[in-house]
Amino acid sequence: MIELRDYEPEDTELITSRARDVLYWNHSVADTTDEAVTMLKDGHPVAICGISILYPGVASIWVICSDDVRGFGVSVVKVGRSLCDIWHEKFDIRRFQALVDVEIEENKKFAKVCGFEFEGVMRKVTIEGKDMELYARVY
Repeated sequence: MIELRDYEPEDTELITSRARDVLYWNHSVADTTDEAVTMLKDGHPVAICGISILYPGVASIWVICSDDVRGFGVSVVKVGRSLCDIWHEKFDIRRFQALVDVEIEENKKFAKVCGFEFEGVMRKVTIEGKDMELYARVY
């Protein structure tokens, strides 16, 4: 079972992930995050999810999944979908949008099963100048 707690900055360091550049990018985003939570499995962080409200009704959402998330991804998807519903109500968000690396197919699939739809490609949008795909979940 997945447990939730408020995000703490050291949680990012505890996540075991092959996506070090994503961790760096998301860690820098944490300073502008309006709310974030850490998902725990047996007391160990397996995912971190947060939102930054861009303007009233629209928020950017980000997720860092540990390599340890394999095997109980369905639980993380359920929690992720629930968090969108909770933040929709709490902050009156009508649109969540997420940037997903064009090269990581499993992250695209994760966005889709969480209820996000592909909207297009944002060219050279990261610090490193990488392309990202834009996904959105609209209420």
